[in-house]
Amino acid sequence: MVEARGRVVQLVVLLLISSSAEGVNEVEEKAKSLVREPPPPPPPLFIKPPFHLPPVRLPMAVEGVIYCRSCKLRNYDRLLDASPLPGAVAELRCNNGSRRELKLNGTTNADGYFLIQAPMRKVTTFGSHKCKVFLMSSPLASCNRRGNLSGGVTGVYLRFERIIKVGPNQWALFAAGYFEFCPAKTTLCPHLP
Repeated sequence: MVEARGRVVQLVVLLLISSSAEGVNEVEEKAKSLVREPPPPPPPLFIKPPFHLPPVRLPMAVEGVIYCRSCKLRNYDRLLDASPLPGAVAELRCNNGSRRELKLNGTTNADGYFLIQAPMRKVTTFGSHKCKVFLMSSPLASCNRRGNLSGGVTGVYLRFERIIKVGPNQWALFAAGYFEFCPAKTTLCPHLP
């Protein structure tokens, strides 16, 4: 009896579906919804394109920070275990293929920050790939051993940051990074009053 009722229901459904075109469309849509489509492919990995220098020839400026490692001077940074070193000297050296190498010095301010501005007649953004920054001297005899953090001894190549406006002119600003001087022995650190 149950089998007969099931067959009757199936026949009624088939008659209803076949009698209307809309029913056929509904069945097709239901059949499509039951079929699982493969998941979409994963999105491609985002790779930041390299930043290219502007096609305009600009004068360049180089910035960086010099620290005295392991000495607790003014503005000591516990995470870095270092203090900014005012009065330290960094040198920008550019070898543009001529016989003479360009050398420009920059002295740090009270926060250990230096900025070296190269005159456009000497070097521009077009020759920046031939430049390196080196540590030169420390104002403290007790913290004057050059550390090679970021290449302070061997020299570090410049990294383009952004274009800045200085007065009416635009400059290409490059970063040299962080440098450090170290005491020969940690007991030689100067003490603040």
